[in-house]
Amino acid sequence: MVSEAIDKTSVPSSLTETSLDPSLRDFQGQMHPSMMGGEYLPQHLINEIELCRVVLNSTTMDVTSLRVRKQKRRYVYRIVDEYSNKFTLTKKTSTKPLSMKEVIQILDTSKEVLYDSGEEIEYVGLIKPVIEYMKQDGCGKEESIEFVIVESTFYPELFAYYEQQKEIWFEEA
Repeated sequence: MVSEAIDKTSVPSSLTETSLDPSLRDFQGQMHPSMMGGEYLPQHLINEIELCRVVLNSTTMDVTSLRVRKQKRRYVYRIVDEYSNKFTLTKKTSTKPLSMKEVIQILDTSKEVLYDSGEEIEYVGLIKPVIEYMKQDGCGKEESIEFVIVESTFYPELFAYYEQQKEIWFEEA
């Protein structure tokens, strides 16, 4: 939908594709590593869309994506990142689209399993541990809160919810 809405005459078609050509991706990365954010996410599976993404304001703008695809009469969910890590989800399928509360539950209860060792990371959730780590590392409230952002076209209220929740988690950490 977004690609269709973009005026094709003013934006090169190579920039409206779901993934950049490797040479263009490398060029962007040479301009600044943050322009690589999301470029190394795995390709979408057939009929799969991104429900939301968690973006870290790191040097390389790391992205973790919650995705869904319809499989027969069920919706199947998975979380992917740019490092081939695996994630355990508390809700893997449903018969109806997720409510915002259910999306939050997945984001706040998922666990990451490192791809290279198979070791499950001790923390739970995709956002709260980042805020806690930033505070423990001596970062201030504003820097910690701005470091992680939750974006969603389908659940636009997620952004505001997590902006408020990050402040709470920072104070509790």
